[in-house]
Amino acid sequence: NYCYKQLKDYVKEAEWLEEALYYYPDKLDSMYRLSLVYKRLRKYVSAGDFGERFRLHYPEHVNNLINLADIYRLQEDFQKTNLIIEEIESIDKNNTTVQKLKELLYSDNPVEETLLA
Repeated sequence: NYCYKQLKDYVKEAEWLEEALYYYPDKLDSMYRLSLVYKRLRKYVSAGDFGERFRLHYPEHVNNLINLADIYRLQEDFQKTNLIIEEIESIDKNNTTVQKLKELLYSDNPVEETLLA
């Protein structure tokens, strides 16, 4: 997995992570990483699915919440984006990444750019 990440071969990394989760479904860090990889591949439905699964286990994991808010923004689901932003701000009021996400959300083209992790 590390090699694919370093090579930026996100398709291979996604395949590896999917296989790892098949054999080791309790490896929750793979679930979170897979969400990030699918977002890079612009497979937002899959990215959101794995991010939400991870969220069931770690509902206050701020980086995952930021990732999910960004995924929903990219899917133009601004209501979900705003709800998650509110959750993040209740956990971490001074998060600078949330400020960047809000700037993107309220820009003229809110789905043009992604926050990559």
